[in-house]
Amino acid sequence: MWDCPTLWAMDTKDIIRMAGGPLKVGQAVHRHHSTVCGWRKIPPCHAITIAQMAGVSVHVIRPDVFGPEQSNEKAA
Repeated sequence: MWDCPTLWAMDTKDIIRMAGGPLKVGQAVHRHHSTVCGWRKIPPCHAITIAQMAGVSVHVIRPDVFGPEQSNEKAA
C-alpha cells in the first residue's frame, strides 16, 4: 500500500491533510477549521492557495473548474 495518496485518487480530506490540516488551511483562507472540515470539494476561490500549500496543481484539486492537467508531451 501507498503511504501517500496518488494524485488521481486524492479526495478533499487528503488534499487538506497535505496542506497542513484543517486548522492551517482555515487560517490561510480566513475560514473556521470546522468549515474546512465540512468541504466536500475545495471551493474554487481557495483552490490556488490550497494547491500551493499542498504542493499540487489546481488542476488536480478542481479539474471541473480549471480543466485537466496538460501534459508536456505532444500527440504524435
